Amino acid sequence: MTEQSLAIHLELLLREMYEAICRLNQVLEDEYTALCDKNTDQLQATTVNKLDLTDEIEKLEKQRAILLQSRKLPLSNIGMYTFIHQLDNGVQASLNTQWSLIEKLIRECEEQNRINGIMVEDQKRYIQSALSILSGKSLITDTYDAKGSTTNQDASTHILARA
Repeated sequence: MTEQSLAIHLELLLREMYEAICRLNQVLEDEYTALCDKNTDQLQATTVNKLDLTDEIEKLEKQRAILLQSRKLPLSNIGMYTFIHQLDNGVQASLNTQWSLIEKLIRECEEQNRINGIMVEDQKRYIQSALSILSGKSLITDTYDAKGSTTNQDASTHILARA
């Protein structure tokens, strides 16, 4: 592959990656909205979209890895910037900008995904608590035994808890 065709290939690959990650970012925002609204239909749709997009991004990332490996460069950001630096000066600035935007967008996706995960865990605890109350069983709690070790104890087994 010539330097010019390599640069064009990388530019197209980065553009595809950026577009796919933008779509993933939107899906993560939609997932957040679905979690806030407790909209299970929308949540299910976003989950399917998220899985499809992560598959697409993984395929694009494999193509990027092949390009870096062809130059015996690491798959890290340093490897990517080194790869770009090795190309013609006319395309370096554009490719550096594209890659920087991708990095920024990935960080945004990671943060939104972390926030969504926290919301899922909070809602899961709420549902478990509600089910426990509705079923007449207390949640399992940590208690200390005579040796000072923690043990899980179902509070409903205590006489006072049953009364």
